[in-house]
Amino acid sequence: MPLSWLWRKVDAKHLTPAPAISLPVGVALLIAVCGGAYSVVTSMSTVGLYVAYILPVFLGWRARKCGRSVAPGTWGLTATSSTWWLSSGRSSFVPSW
Repeated sequence: MPLSWLWRKVDAKHLTPAPAISLPVGVALLIAVCGGAYSVVTSMSTVGLYVAYILPVFLGWRARKCGRSVAPGTWGLTATSSTWWLSSGRSSFVPSW
């Protein structure tokens, strides 16, 4: 393959082949922008983001409803996390109508 020495380089920090990932992402972005499909790609990505967020929430709710014990993961929010979030000024996602 042309430039195979470049594509197989593994990033020391992330342990991934960064050039091999960047090339198809860049080409796909270029095709989307030049082909006029940018809004479609953005819309589909937004829907995928919402599904990826709500699916674990829904499955946890369903498991609790069925009486199964669901232990929070290490990433779970604690009782004080919302207080910290608001007090630290990180709640900048408030829409301005």
